[in-house]
Amino acid sequence: MTARSEETYSMKRRLALRTSLLVGACVFVLLAAGAVLAQAAPKHSPEELATLKQLTGRIVFATNRDGNWEIYSMNGDGSNQKNLTGSSTDELYPRWSWDGKQIVYISNKDNPEYDILNVYQQEKGQGFIYIMDADGSNQKRITKGTQPCLSPDGRRLAFVRNGVMWLHDMKSGKEVQVTPRNWRAAVNPAWSPDGRRILMNAKIVAGWRLATVEVGPGLKPGRARALGSASGCNAEWTSDGRKIVYIRDDGDPGSSFYLLRSSGEKLGRISLKRIKGWWNYYPDWSPDDRFLVYSKSQAAESKWGYTTKNQNLYVTLLGTGMEIALTAGKTANRDPDWILPKK
Repeated sequence: MTARSEETYSMKRRLALRTSLLVGACVFVLLAAGAVLAQAAPKHSPEELATLKQLTGRIVFATNRDGNWEIYSMNGDGSNQKNLTGSSTDELYPRWSWDGKQIVYISNKDNPEYDILNVYQQEKGQGFIYIMDADGSNQKRITKGTQPCLSPDGRRLAFVRNGVMWLHDMKSGKEVQVTPRNWRAAVNPAWSPDGRRILMNAKIVAGWRLATVEVGPGLKPGRARALGSASGCNAEWTSDGRKIVYIRDDGDPGSSFYLLRSSGEKLGRISLKRIKGWWNYYPDWSPDDRFLVYSKSQAAESKWGYTTKNQNLYVTLLGTGMEIALTAGKTANRDPDWILPKK
């Protein structure tokens, strides 16, 4: 073989190898994308499809379908699911700003040893709260803590640190503890639509109760009180602030959603196709308060919502008991927050 022939042969081999590697990479990407699409494609009946057509807005949620916890968003009907964080670390507890332009969430990228599911953990430090634009861009760190929730005017952030509730001023960075010192714990903050109260699950003298803390101008906390004898968690206000949905253990394996007036008056259980041994968590209202989005999992693989598999998102039209899946598969999908973004 001549020198020129050897050079030509060598070039052809290098070209063939590069082509093979490129094709292999493309196949891998396509297979990975196919797995994600399969995860997000539940089957629906004609009746369910007709109901889904009524759903608007965007839902942000957390999922571990990619091998770690990531923040995703999707349309109200479950379509157009997108990974917003795209990281190798864990992100959880996403919440919209009230205009739908930004999202706050927690990440352990600055402290990988932090167990992102444990809101009480102190021995391994803290996770950090971040904020990003609705498309996942412009990610910025805010403060140490978990379970963030922005006030309606976007000026204050309620969050949990070491198991108690705090407020953070988004402009000055000043922070104050908002729950009374004699409350043993407070988690799951939710601002009232008028920005005057923060709803939470608090451990007070009588045990765990749904409670509110009034918030005045700036960071000044006001009166704190339990909402009657209601015990439960994952509570959320309706858009007019008159009613509250929350979850409660039914006594046997499984949990259900209940309604409460903002005054503390109990209104009873929300009708669903309840299956013994299934747990419902993380409810949130649709923008028009007609639907609920929530996660559902089996008790054998769940402990108070902290499951890592077989947990999917559903919607129900109140009063019908119908449950329609928005996600499918054997991974976990949780923490939905539903909003109609303002233009």
